[in-house]
Amino acid sequence: MHFTAMAIKDFKGDVIGAVQSFEDVTKEIKLQKQLLETLEEKEVLLKEIQHRIKSDLQIIRAMIHFQSYYIDHDPSLELFKEIQNHVNSMTRIHDKLYRSKDLTNINMENSLKV
Repeated sequence: MHFTAMAIKDFKGDVIGAVQSFEDVTKEIKLQKQLLETLEEKEVLLKEIQHRIKSDLQIIRAMIHFQSYYIDHDPSLELFKEIQNHVNSMTRIHDKLYRSKDLTNINMENSLKV
């Protein structure tokens, strides 16, 4: 219950009565509980997605690395190295996002290669 009380005063400022109100907040409490449960579920799903992204990036890095062993053509090898650099940048960005507590302010200075 939510309780509110206000004094009623006469023209002299003397209290002559009071107004009281009671409000049932059961629905609001249930809604808050549901919102917290939904938030917890979304956090679990987000962690699972982050883990899968990290695994996928590691697989991509390994595939590119192993495939580059079979390339003798220098321009193609340079292209593979450039792709590896891009994947490494994505990996560093993902790692910073994953470890960050505040997603509004993330220092990406050393993560991006231009």
